[in-house]
Amino acid sequence: MAKIFVLSVVGFLKKQSAFNVPALLLLGFLLKVSFITEPLAAEMPSSGGLLDKWLYQSVWIKLNPFFLAGVAVMILLLSALYLNVILTQKRMLARNQFLPVLSFILFTSIFAGLQKLHAGVLLLPSTVLLYSQMIALYQSNKPRTIVVNIGLITGFSFLLYHPYWWMLVCSFWALAQMRPFRATEWMLLLVSFFTPAYFLLSYEYLTDQWNPSAHWPVWNPMEQWPPFNPWWTTALVAAALWFIIGMANWQNVNRRMLIQTRKNWYILLMMGIFILPTLFFPKGNLFEGLTLLSLPVSAIGAYAFAGDKSPKWQSLLFWVLLALAIACSWAVHQGLM
Repeated sequence: MAKIFVLSVVGFLKKQSAFNVPALLLLGFLLKVSFITEPLAAEMPSSGGLLDKWLYQSVWIKLNPFFLAGVAVMILLLSALYLNVILTQKRMLARNQFLPVLSFILFTSIFAGLQKLHAGVLLLPSTVLLYSQMIALYQSNKPRTIVVNIGLITGFSFLLYHPYWWMLVCSFWALAQMRPFRATEWMLLLVSFFTPAYFLLSYEYLTDQWNPSAHWPVWNPMEQWPPFNPWWTTALVAAALWFIIGMANWQNVNRRMLIQTRKNWYILLMMGIFILPTLFFPKGNLFEGLTLLSLPVSAIGAYAFAGDKSPKWQSLLFWVLLALAIACSWAVHQGLM
């Protein structure tokens, strides 16, 4: 019976079942409940953006920390389900699976600091929405409307969280992939990106709160690597090996995908590449960057559990990552990580 149980955990999520979502939500809650009952202390960010003020200098600080931790966990889980719906609708998975949600839960539990209610968590839904708009450009009947949506989402998110300006570069790359040689749409994207800033600055000017420098990105790069202890080193190595396995399996499947599906995957990978610099520019932004990076990493990492050739190794990988997530959560509460 134990052997059947071990092998059926990953296999259960590969099949369509009405119990998949409740099971994943239960797993996510069990892994993260300790961060609701014992919320992590908030740290003053240095990334810049309106969320810094709203989260740490407004009514938010008066709210119950248990409530804020619960909101953070809920946003994480719902964002994972939102991403899984998009991947399924665009047929980016071999079948209707919930493995990306499983990977997301494991990844965010291994790096337990992601459970804080910071800018990265709050912008997860808008990042998934931005990705859905990018891939909707392919063969769209109203491409200019989607271009405006992309610019507005990116521009508004930038005002909330300054390192998000990297997504503007990613948006131009996605536009070049989906709609090449469209100079008018490039200009439309740029104008729509600055539209939220225009209205915000107009409001500040009319109300005598004019301070445009407060909305300029902070450039304070990380001058030296943080002292990674054995816990951090183990988590990083395990996550890297997991991603490599998923990438290798994804490349084998990628050869048989349609052109549109491959483009969708390439855009998701490029989002991860453009998110990477936010881990180091600006400094003190590690957890926010890792939270946004969890979207492409979990999507690719899901392929480490996909396929029917090696179910025993897939189940072994799941249990190793699950044990690591529990251990890292314990280490964070003990102040070791």
